[in-house]
Amino acid sequence: MKNSKSLLKKYYMKIRLILPICNNSYNKWWHCKNAFLNKRNRLNILQKAMCFKSNDIDLVVTSNNFFGLNDKSEIRLKGLINSLKCKKDLIIGVDFPKRTNPFDGICAKVFYFQQKNKQYILRQSIWEVYHSSIKKNNKTLDNFKKQSRTIKVKNKSITLLSCGDILKDIHQGKKGLSNTNIYISLAHIDFKNYLINYKQHISNIQNWMGSNKIVLVTQQLSDDKLNNGNFFSKSKKYKLIYPKDLFLSQNIYFFKNYIFIDIKI
Repeated sequence: MKNSKSLLKKYYMKIRLILPICNNSYNKWWHCKNAFLNKRNRLNILQKAMCFKSNDIDLVVTSNNFFGLNDKSEIRLKGLINSLKCKKDLIIGVDFPKRTNPFDGICAKVFYFQQKNKQYILRQSIWEVYHSSIKKNNKTLDNFKKQSRTIKVKNKSITLLSCGDILKDIHQGKKGLSNTNIYISLAHIDFKNYLINYKQHISNIQNWMGSNKIVLVTQQLSDDKLNNGNFFSKSKKYKLIYPKDLFLSQNIYFFKNYIFIDIKI
């Protein structure tokens, strides 16, 4: 029986999503002040995610703007996450100062760190291509395709998207997207009107790449969004998890300043 459980574990993958609650407002650049001013709190959330009921967790995924750093050095970020006592493979979104993005997008970056020998090794990173002034054009698509977005965790291939990069005008469907098992978009904020938009962008990916594709969107949450049903169903399921069977099977943990969502793939 033990061997059969080990074999099953080899083929499935368990992902934990972190949705931080931004309880001291966003600035005009869609940044939560917590990310810049209270890194210790964010680090504690990350520590909890790595340690809490985590024996079978393979990958932890944060929202975008989980940290806000005042320089573009990745050394600072590695120093923060390497201080964690518990470590799992990690996808994390970080914001940097304006005018640091070489692709003219929002100055947000998504990183994939692999845990190995109790240390984190950077395996992949992408800058966000989306900017509010960007419209569908060949330059945008070229910038999207210039960055290698595919990672592999266990036996699953994953496409990394940074917030607005989920828009069809950015990746233009099969022109920009690779054919992978999972598409993960790390978003900044939870504006009410974004729910309909995100659902449409997720449907676009599934229409182009296949209805069986898994699409996950993480984001920061405002306090009031926990109670008004915008992003959670009546049964307290998080809505931006597709397809439907995965949405129904999620396990969710509510804490004071953050939410964990576990899904098995």
